[in-house]
Order: sequence, then structure tokens, then C-alpha cells
Amino acid sequence: MRAEGNTLRQGWTNRPVVLETDEREVRTHLRTLAVFALALVPAVFYVVATNHTRQVSYQTTEAQLTAERLMKEERELATERARLESLREVETWAIEAHGLVSPPHQAVVVCKTGRLDPAAPCVLRDRAR
Repeated sequence: MRAEGNTLRQGWTNRPVVLETDEREVRTHLRTLAVFALALVPAVFYVVATNHTRQVSYQTTEAQLTAERLMKEERELATERARLESLREVETWAIEAHGLVSPPHQAVVVCKTGRLDPAAPCVLRDRAR
């Protein structure tokens, strides 16, 4: 190195700069990270609870819609059942849709109420008896 006036010229050195670990600074950073982690815990619990609440809300809404749909379908089926159990409606349907004819006036059709057994058909009886 040569000195020229007040300045010193230093030659280039290719040695790595090694910095020692400052334990106090490391502890400060760890404390800061711990404080941030503790500050985030309530936020995480809030997000998880809100997500769970929304999922339950969606499931409740879906269950209510399903219940309403099933009640509507049940009402429609009850109406259809009442219409089909009406003898006048059944007779009209049989005549119009399937071309069946009414029995003659001197005969009466006797059927057991409740479930009909296909093996035991209805019996035609004469009214004169």
C-alpha cells in the first residue's frame, strides 16, 4: 500500500467476510416472531369458526330446501292418491283412456276394500238376488 497525501490505497483482498452470530439479535428476532404468532392465533381461530359456521349454515339451508321439496312432493302425491281413490275419477279414466265400458245395470261389481289380490278378481253379482 502506498500513501498519497491523505488517502490510503488498499489492494483488493479476496478473503470472505465472516460475521459472528449476535445472540442478542437472534433472541430479539425470535421474540418478535413469537409475538406475531401469538397475535395470529385468535385470527386463525376466528377464520376456522367462521368457516365452520358457514358450512353448517349451507347444510341447514340445503336441508330446509330438501324438506320443502319433499313436503311439496308429498302434497302432490296425496292429491294424486285422492284423485285415484275417487271412484268417479277412476271410472272416467278407465272409460276415456282405456276404452272400458260400464257394467250393465243389472250387474253389480263387488270388490273387497283395501289391497286387491290379483289372484282373486272382483266378482260380478246380479242385482236381482
